[in-house]
Amino acid sequence: MFKGLRYLTFVFGGLLGILLAYGFGQVVELELSKFAVISIYSIFAIIFGIIFYLLFPVILKKLTVNFENMIKKAQKTPTSDIVTAIIGLIVGLIIAFLISLPISNIKFPVIGNLLSATITIFIYCALGFIGIKIAVDKKEEILKFKLFSREKSFKKGHVYPKILDTSVIIDGRIYDIIKTGFLEGPIIIAMFMVKELQYIADSEDPNRRQRGRRGLDILDLLQNEKNIEIKIVDKDYKNIKEVDHKLLKLTEDYHGKLITNDYNLNKVASLQKISILNVNELALAVKPVVIQGEKLIVEVINRGKEPEQGLGYLSDGTMIVVEDGKDYIGQTIETTVTSILQTPAGKMIFTRKNLK
Repeated sequence: MFKGLRYLTFVFGGLLGILLAYGFGQVVELELSKFAVISIYSIFAIIFGIIFYLLFPVILKKLTVNFENMIKKAQKTPTSDIVTAIIGLIVGLIIAFLISLPISNIKFPVIGNLLSATITIFIYCALGFIGIKIAVDKKEEILKFKLFSREKSFKKGHVYPKILDTSVIIDGRIYDIIKTGFLEGPIIIAMFMVKELQYIADSEDPNRRQRGRRGLDILDLLQNEKNIEIKIVDKDYKNIKEVDHKLLKLTEDYHGKLITNDYNLNKVASLQKISILNVNELALAVKPVVIQGEKLIVEVINRGKEPEQGLGYLSDGTMIVVEDGKDYIGQTIETTVTSILQTPAGKMIFTRKNLK
């Protein structure tokens, strides 16, 4: 395989030598015999063939290393960058084609065809590179055309995409909410959010590390759920540093609703007129409603603040105070609600054991 490629390189070098000899002959315009012309062609072919044959191992090594580096870089490059670069290259080559058409018709003196071909190749290379550069730099504006059509379809159907933030993913309750089918539309998770969770999961702080890993586990559950439409978008805002601000911008671009547990993010989003769905507020809204005189089955697990009181809890964490309940610690008893007290910390339900 290696030898075969090396021989091909020799042939390529020889052909290049013949081409250069022909170009040299066109420039100089010497009157030579057929034998002399063939001899010059042969000498050029042999010299350049040997040069390429000897340089082949070095060239192959360089090409292999560069190719491997290019593959690694391409794997790390976001898909959006690759797509926009291809679009830029195509546009650049089209413009180069249109510019090179009149140039190819110009008759340059002495080295006409060679100079025309050189200028054409330069134009194609330059405009192709410029097209890629501009497209990558203006990626956000280019992709906005695609986003605009997608956003309009969401708006027409009144189905808004839901964007998840880090706090709500780590919390985990969102998985159960989505699974029940209460949320319509696609669930959008930004790639920069996934990277944020990975960063938290790699933290030296054991609590942060545990939270990050829990978030990644919830993401895995969401992706494996067949009845949930999950879209991980590789969209970033390099000019915005704060992850929260990136989330707000993403929600705005998609005309979606941001799902969060973050109080500060909630406030900032409200100021910017961005729709927010707060899981904590939802949990408060669906708490079981109890009224005075209602019967409750309570497991008394601890002493209360007053000497004779016992304490229990509802499934949502609401505290139940059982009057004269200290003797029933460790038992499950039937009680009747006597009063309900709303405090800044939450709701407290006061009950008394039913007499048989």
